[in-house]
Amino acid sequence: LLMGGEFRQTLQEKARIRNLADALGRCATEEEWWDLLVRAGREAGWFAIAWTRDRSVRREQIFHKQAQPGWSLTLPLAESESLQVEGGVQPTDRPLDLMAFAQAVHGSFAARRRVWERPALS
Repeated sequence: LLMGGEFRQTLQEKARIRNLADALGRCATEEEWWDLLVRAGREAGWFAIAWTRDRSVRREQIFHKQAQPGWSLTLPLAESESLQVEGGVQPTDRPLDLMAFAQAVHGSFAARRRVWERPALS
């Protein structure tokens, strides 16, 4: 791990995930939450990210239109909602730990969903 700056890269990746999880947990709106996910996907070099509800695409961002994905991960968010991310098999400059990403997404979605659905007080 100490060779080639891998230790530093690992620490930076953990800090990025921690910062993303904190930011996702503070989102006041679905739009903010989605924008953070899109930014994380773009930085990680993913090909696409999509949020579906009831088997329909609710939001989608395609980063590389011509590329064929080498992998796909679907994260269940709620009973009828999920997040799907796709990427390539070639290493990127800023990889993201998918398990840590999944934990950040799950933790923030459940907590923020209640806030987003709360009726506004007049």
